[in-house]
Amino acid sequence: MDVSKKDLEIGTTNSYIYGESAVAKTNNDFYSLADIVLFRKRQTLYYWGLINYEKSYSLKIDRRLQRGIGNSI
Repeated sequence: MDVSKKDLEIGTTNSYIYGESAVAKTNNDFYSLADIVLFRKRQTLYYWGLINYEKSYSLKIDRRLQRGIGNSI
């Protein structure tokens, strides 16, 4: 999903994978990402943020949350 306004842009991505064989579960993975940019169309300064959540049975990741913010001149 993408949202774009004059001074704000938001993009998101979500993914879910589930799989099993005859004897065991092989996948139960969830991934979500959000990207936010503020004042990008202005030439002087803009801010951005990124947040990522991941849970993966196949990679043995119980819960992982990553986030970051920054700015650019």
